[in-house]
Amino acid sequence: MLYPRSIMADIKKWYNDDQILILNGARQVGKTSILKLIKEQLETQKKQVIYLNLENIDILNELNLQPLHLLKHAPDKNNKTYFLIDEIQLLDNPSHFLKLNYDENKEKIKIICTGSSSLELKAKLQDSLVGRKITFFIKPLNFEEFLIFKNSHLLRYFNQNN
Repeated sequence: MLYPRSIMADIKKWYNDDQILILNGARQVGKTSILKLIKEQLETQKKQVIYLNLENIDILNELNLQPLHLLKHAPDKNNKTYFLIDEIQLLDNPSHFLKLNYDENKEKIKIICTGSSSLELKAKLQDSLVGRKITFFIKPLNFEEFLIFKNSHLLRYFNQNN
């Protein structure tokens, strides 16, 4: 079961804007889980959503060779497609990939992506994305989230005395 994270409200505000949304942070803090929660939210809103995991070598190779082939994965090219891309740092040049797709197809696609290694991702995401991206730093669970995940009886007490 996936539990909501407090940062979801901040991310949700940007669903309908053109900017690329990047979920960045340390390993094992829940970036992929948040991406799956975003998928659920968007599908509830009847949005066209495609989830791509770049640990799938076939998808990774295709997008490395032809970055604009991203749009080929859209089921209906007449409607905006939300591409949720996990592990964007695995691309050879994620900055080029994101910039090219944004510049060529921003009215047809919305990209929301994750990157596991913040230092590696920052090195690969150059200044060419200025004005094109919004970055969210995903932190480990806060105490309230921890209580929710553990289904703790202390949550009610915590909320009363917050």
